[in-house]
Amino acid sequence: MYEAADILDICQLKAMERGMSTADVGCFNPLLFCMRNPSHAHDIGTRIKALNKWLDVIKERSAAFNFIPLGSYEDCSSKVHGSPSGNKRRETSGEFDRSGVVGEKIKQDTRKLVEIMLSETESNTNIMVVAVVGVGGIGKTTLAQKVFNDEALNAEFEKMIWLSVNKDFDKVELLRTIIIQAGGEHGGEKALAVLQPILATTLKGKKLFLVLDDVWDHGAWDDVLKTPLANVVAQGSRVLVTTRDETLARRMKVVLPYHHVDKLEEEDAWSLLKKQIISSHTDEREIDMLKDIGVQILAKCDGLPLAVKVMGGLLCQKDKIHREWEMVLSDSIWSISGMPE
Repeated sequence: MYEAADILDICQLKAMERGMSTADVGCFNPLLFCMRNPSHAHDIGTRIKALNKWLDVIKERSAAFNFIPLGSYEDCSSKVHGSPSGNKRRETSGEFDRSGVVGEKIKQDTRKLVEIMLSETESNTNIMVVAVVGVGGIGKTTLAQKVFNDEALNAEFEKMIWLSVNKDFDKVELLRTIIIQAGGEHGGEKALAVLQPILATTLKGKKLFLVLDDVWDHGAWDDVLKTPLANVVAQGSRVLVTTRDETLARRMKVVLPYHHVDKLEEEDAWSLLKKQIISSHTDEREIDMLKDIGVQILAKCDGLPLAVKVMGGLLCQKDKIHREWEMVLSDSIWSISGMPE
């Protein structure tokens, strides 16, 4: 594993340890020095062999831990810092996880949105577009999932379709996905000019409820889905959009007012945190004894459900004692400004 150049470097270091500069000993003199001192050369050789053996052991052991190569880490890091989003593609679905729901507010919001979706309105198009707006991690997707799974809504619409759009959506894949969910076949086609008519035929005359989750670009609707759907689906069809960008909602001509998701109140945040921690093996009263420190931790989460869930995932790995939770609270990562990005 070590070649002549490495041995030269080590010999040179040995010479320097004895007070010689590289200028004094010259470029090749360190090697001659080692050769003239067999005991030192043997010592260096033995140490190199031992080091090589230890490196082999480390390599074998590291395989069991799936360590990330430094090069891969640097590539990933540069992509994160070079990209505004910095995130991998986030896929969502209409499946509803009740563990992420607390408080009366989300129930009220759900009822309000369902009423809007079921209301009869006069319009020059068959589809009404409604938006749920809020910052990342505030619970827009959870609210949309709750609406999507409402029994009254499911009874009213013939087709219920959920599309996870994301920032870097692919137009072809978006069309293929909605065609499949609508019960059609895309036949492996890749051209929008072919896929859009297939979608129109598949949903013609159907009363559609469509969720477009995590929309960053109005083109997902205006350029891809609006044309094949607007004039073929049944009157009363609805589209529910979740987005962080209110300007985007305006460009999509979403009906006013937009539905804004509010941050969690303290008690609701505490209930959500407990849901992430309490298991069949944990006494709820034991967790309630930690509420004083828990509320201080939650203050750092700024009412964001996603942040609360992240903290719950961390705290459930800790012992249920004040000292452990205080260590989490006092961690220096909070000193930046609440939850890290």
